[in-house]
Amino acid sequence: MSQNEPKPSTSDYLVYAIYRVFEFILKLAPVKVLCFIGTGIGHLTYLLLKDRREIVTRNLRIAFGEEMSHDEILTLTKKTFQHSGSNLIASLCTSSFSEQQIRDHIEFVGAGNLDAARQQGTGLIGLLSHMGNWELMAQIHLLHPALCPPGSLYRPLDNPLIDSLIKCRRSSEGAQLFSRRDGFFKPIAHIKSGGCLGVLADQHAGAHGLAVPFFGKLTSMTNLPAIMHRRTGAAIVPLSMESTSPGKWRITIHPAIDIPADKKTDTLYITMLCAKAYETIMRTNPADVFWMHGYWKTGRKGPLKIDGLQKKRKRGTQRALATKPFRVIVYTGSAHHNALEMIEQLQRLKNYRPDIHLTTVGEYPIFKESHEHIPAPATQSPKSLAATLTQYDLNLPTPIDCTLDFTADGSGGELFQLAKFTHIFTLHGKHQSRRTQGAFSNIDTPTLADFLNSLGIQD
Repeated sequence: MSQNEPKPSTSDYLVYAIYRVFEFILKLAPVKVLCFIGTGIGHLTYLLLKDRREIVTRNLRIAFGEEMSHDEILTLTKKTFQHSGSNLIASLCTSSFSEQQIRDHIEFVGAGNLDAARQQGTGLIGLLSHMGNWELMAQIHLLHPALCPPGSLYRPLDNPLIDSLIKCRRSSEGAQLFSRRDGFFKPIAHIKSGGCLGVLADQHAGAHGLAVPFFGKLTSMTNLPAIMHRRTGAAIVPLSMESTSPGKWRITIHPAIDIPADKKTDTLYITMLCAKAYETIMRTNPADVFWMHGYWKTGRKGPLKIDGLQKKRKRGTQRALATKPFRVIVYTGSAHHNALEMIEQLQRLKNYRPDIHLTTVGEYPIFKESHEHIPAPATQSPKSLAATLTQYDLNLPTPIDCTLDFTADGSGGELFQLAKFTHIFTLHGKHQSRRTQGAFSNIDTPTLADFLNSLGIQD
């Protein structure tokens, strides 16, 4: 362990010991048996972790809601947990497989695409996804010489002992690992020298990424593969991994991303192509994808903000790229047509994002330009109206992203909570976000405009 690495604590040693014992026990069983055990663990996790289950279902609705029924989405959610459990438990055993063991458990498809990419005379950028048995994926350079010399971007683990163990194993197999501590130039040099660098770029990148459509919906994706291509000229080759049977997997090498000559330096365009490639990768077997993180996050700090917008001259283009909407429900209560401030801010909200789908809920349809209005007569009970909203969301091909309460009494927030919506933001009341509270602390009489500003709208 180098001097720059953190020193392990007592708890680190304890966790490391448990990990090694657990790993040793697992290696006594056949991989097929471990996959069955992992499937059971995944199913148990599905039953126990409601919040995580809702994230997976939401992601799958966004990706496949226009082509699958809601029941099919729920079935796929369950399969995702089962496959994730199977892949996780199996990976603890397969991390130390020999080359022959890897060949026994992996079907390798698309080698010709690797050879074609290598004909460009440069290194390779492997576009990887959080999919399948990731420990086996980390060793696929043993299956084809075109993937050598291997390298990968690596996020150090919190436990320095386990981190050191994994790095030692990867290095012994000939792989070179690059972390943030190594900077940007070392992996670039590796590619320029003819090496192959695996890059995981399918997670939400926040403000550090670029806003691109992913399965038709805007999200923030890292531009790292695009920048590496610009610096090296190396082909970007997508790879997918799927389970074919318990203890067996298929790795597919897809054709290199075709980047037109006039777009070789267009980082946004190349990142968009990477997003399209990820769609292809993840469609090979959606149940093997790790859908448990937020691909399309609605942030607590700025739910209306679009992460990853470039300079102002390109923002309009980026905002207009989406084919699937950002869905917002706004509760207007008993406001009438003369609620000019409310109407003005609804218009502002609608104009801010071309991808927005705006639904109003209230006693009167005060905003004619909303896409839909759900009547909320004073005689209807909150429980009944909440049931209407819940069913409305389930009938949509993609889920509601954000709910806003424009009323002064916070009644809309209570209604949305009763309807079991997750992302609730109110002008007043207990569902007022910390960002809104902070913004209002310096304002004597906060307005709806101040409320939208606190949620990330940028004029």
